[in-house]
Amino acid sequence: APAFSMVTAGSPRIEWSSIAGKEPFTMNFYAVSPHSEVVTFQNDFGVPISSCGRRMRPLASGSGGGSPEVHVPILSVNGNEVTVRVSTQPHPMLSVHYIQWIVLECANSRQCRFLVPGQEPQATFLLTDGDQVKAAYAYCNIHGFWASQR
Repeated sequence: APAFSMVTAGSPRIEWSSIAGKEPFTMNFYAVSPHSEVVTFQNDFGVPISSCGRRMRPLASGSGGGSPEVHVPILSVNGNEVTVRVSTQPHPMLSVHYIQWIVLECANSRQCRFLVPGQEPQATFLLTDGDQVKAAYAYCNIHGFWASQR
């Protein structure tokens, strides 16, 4: 079975698993709709993905609406420390509208931080020596999935 992680809007969690002998190539995020549960596969084996009998489709950054100015993750790298800040303008962090999680994708690792209302919409990650940042992803509970590539 493919390696995956899952985030459910009602009770967010991520479970990382791996496939013995397989290196992850790229992260792809899928959902039935822009505001449903999100699944990310580290390896694509070409098997259709479904949830509750409904086919999941790849998510596109910004497909859930909203303004890029308050949703696109911005990367800042300082040595082995990476800070991902959501947007150039402040994003609300209210109980009814907030960034639920930020994921950092690197050449050799994936890391996730869950956020709660009231927190700043940013996360700091530490890289191992030699790892390189590839992309950052964020998920708004109202406006869905957002991405930025390095």
